Amino acid sequence: MTMNRRDFFKVLGAAVALPAMNLKGLLKDEKEMEFHIYTSRPEPVMAELLGQLGRELGGGVTLFSLNGEGELLKNRLAGRKVSGLNVGSKDPLWRRLSGSGTVAMLGARPVAQTASGITLLSGTRLMDPRRGAFSALSGKIYGEPFGDTELTLRVNSLESNLVGRKGEKAVVSVDGRSYGTLSLLKDGEMRVRSSWGEMKLVSRSGRIWAEESGCRNRLCVHKGAIGNAGQKILCAPQRIVVEIPGPSMVDAIVG
Repeated sequence: MTMNRRDFFKVLGAAVALPAMNLKGLLKDEKEMEFHIYTSRPEPVMAELLGQLGRELGGGVTLFSLNGEGELLKNRLAGRKVSGLNVGSKDPLWRRLSGSGTVAMLGARPVAQTASGITLLSGTRLMDPRRGAFSALSGKIYGEPFGDTELTLRVNSLESNLVGRKGEKAVVSVDGRSYGTLSLLKDGEMRVRSSWGEMKLVSRSGRIWAEESGCRNRLCVHKGAIGNAGQKILCAPQRIVVEIPGPSMVDAIVG
């Protein structure tokens, strides 16, 4: 028996719930939080998320884009004059060096209609965004009949890397615990088994993707291939995280 995203969060325990007032400490400890959202309303959803982040973290959010679709959405958000939102300059290093505020990187891409939902990753830990700070927003997202846009928002502490260059390996964790690695420098495959299902990972020509998955909606499969440091493939129902670690390459940012 497999669980979909909604079933997974229904049974997720309070031990991984996100405290409403602890975002700043969580970000300091983990260096990075990453939201993955499937929605049919990308602009209002992202406006509300960024506003909530600004309030919870006690300052404005400086936004950069990770791809072309993210750049278009970033510009629309700037036009809405979202409270607390700063649109990133051409030089994203200035915010890191200034020692103030929060840096966030936005990616967006259209996808085939799939189940709406929101996943929050803190470090390698899957959190439940339906509890605590983002409960109201999560309720609205899960109330949508479907999602046709995938949003990625990577929120960094000032000490962490912004975006990555080509990676050399993928690190796999299950339920927050290390499972193994798969080299991106040579072709290979890996079967990842958890208590909640199984995933087949394939590495070819410096990129990795989930070719098969036991989850119902197969959002991890629809994610496609990744190859840059900082990119991730998430499967919340099976509690599997695939991440490419590595050094930063700031000039990969659009914005």
